[in-house]
Amino acid sequence: MDELGKLAFEKGQELSELNARLQSADDIPEEFAGVDAGEYERRLNSQIDAADDAADDRLRQLADAENALPDESAETYRERYLDAEAAFAEEKNQYAHWKKIRDVFRAVKAAEKGDPIADIQRRFSGYLDAITGGGISLDSMKEDLGSVLNSGNNRLSFSTVSEGTKDTISLAFRLAVLDHLYPEGNCVAVFDDPFTDMDPERTKQACALLQSFSERNQVIFVTCDGKYSSLMNGNVINVSR
Repeated sequence: MDELGKLAFEKGQELSELNARLQSADDIPEEFAGVDAGEYERRLNSQIDAADDAADDRLRQLADAENALPDESAETYRERYLDAEAAFAEEKNQYAHWKKIRDVFRAVKAAEKGDPIADIQRRFSGYLDAITGGGISLDSMKEDLGSVLNSGNNRLSFSTVSEGTKDTISLAFRLAVLDHLYPEGNCVAVFDDPFTDMDPERTKQACALLQSFSERNQVIFVTCDGKYSSLMNGNVINVSR
């Protein structure tokens, strides 16, 4: 009787647990009603394994793509972009500068008689010879002021010459145009540190030309370099912060 009582008690507990589980089954959503839990779990695990495999494959693709990238970082590319943007802005400024000179020249040419090209060409050639000691020569000049320049027997291209040579050509051409526009002098010319990239000998010759040019014109020369005080004479105005 004792054994039967103990067994009846255990079975009563099992029945209570089953009833509790049966009552909780009422909370299962309809979409999962009647679904085999074991089969559903196996299907979910299969989907998880497939997702893990796909994630591993994407990680391998990402690693391959990263290995294929150049060594430069994003910051390096950004610096290159900013440098290129600054260079492009400088090119646009140069274009605007020379376009202004061309437009003024055409306006003056239309109002004048004779051939201004020949006069500018002669002066331009003389200034180039003075600054470079014959190192750069003017071969020809077109009506639109396009010029053909030589260095010895080699043809020069403005896009490939050094910045110092560009400064040299620019100065010679600018002085030639100013001489033509103001044959009697009395013009005002402003130069903002124009010889930064010239070599010492050309800088010396260029300063001598400006000194001569200033004898009949007003020249304003702005610079942060004190060496020019020994290369040119004139009124020196020091500006400090």
